[in-house]
Amino acid sequence: MLFGALAGLIGIALYVIADETAMRLLSALRPFGYPEGSGVLRYVLDDPAQLQRATGLWIDPNAFGGFLLVAGAISLPQAFAPRPALPRLLVLSCLAVIGLALILTVSRGAMIALGLVALLMGLVKYRRILPLIGIVLLAALALPQTRELIAHFADGFAVRDLATQMRVGEYKDAFRLIERYPIFGVGFTDTPDVDLYIGVSNMYLLIAQQMGLVGLAVFIVTLIGFFSIAARAMRAALRDNTLAPVWLGAHGAVIGALMTGMVDHYFFNIDFHNSVMLFWIVLALAVASSTTIADHDAAQSESPEEDRHRHGLRAGWTARPRPNLTMR
Repeated sequence: MLFGALAGLIGIALYVIADETAMRLLSALRPFGYPEGSGVLRYVLDDPAQLQRATGLWIDPNAFGGFLLVAGAISLPQAFAPRPALPRLLVLSCLAVIGLALILTVSRGAMIALGLVALLMGLVKYRRILPLIGIVLLAALALPQTRELIAHFADGFAVRDLATQMRVGEYKDAFRLIERYPIFGVGFTDTPDVDLYIGVSNMYLLIAQQMGLVGLAVFIVTLIGFFSIAARAMRAALRDNTLAPVWLGAHGAVIGALMTGMVDHYFFNIDFHNSVMLFWIVLALAVASSTTIADHDAAQSESPEEDRHRHGLRAGWTARPRPNLTMR
């Protein structure tokens, strides 16, 4: 939550300051491999006449949006928990900064994914989230500051904007590549054929391109195992007011990342290794929360006799005084 808010603050600051200053500050990071020049400032369709997109220190606005999605999903249930991990005012402040920075990225996939994750959390546990979703939607539709953003969303759903049309073309080309190399894909370097290319704004198609249907099947089986563990712990998790927000936040972050995978690729693309690492770390956090809750619930449900047996004691055993073996 704290690092998500810090990244959000950096992204907001670089967005609101003068373009020349932001360009100079980001270009100063070139010794660390950061790009330099006017290209560090990003716009919708790479057109400076369009909306500017916040990038923070992530270079790519969509990858930055994915990070903020994960941080936002982890933070959201903490804001409504009876006993949040941090003071509630601090959690709400983090969530507000993360939300504003996410809007400034103009990452439609990440925003929609976070909205659906929030809806899911409201339906299964925290009903107070549902009115908040309605307020945010009404504000987005009514405020003049968000009119251009809403139009950008509408163009995407109607497949009118160039970015969405390019995605559709990428999907067709990806299926051509997968059809030609279906078993193990073409690997992570380049395609053997000049009329094909690696790259598609869909995580699952990209896996199939580079690792084939075998790799995609392994990934799907891994996710089935993940959700099976989550399903076994879900009932106990939602009953525990202390552990529920951690469990919901981690699983919401994974679900949100999988949703964005339908329209983007940064949670698998080797060029975005920080996003890939983030995905698997959060998935591991979710599994750890499920196993912790399952063990905690099992320990609470044990009878005293079972508990004594688990610790190697027989029911009805009573301690006897130890003999005095002191040598005279």
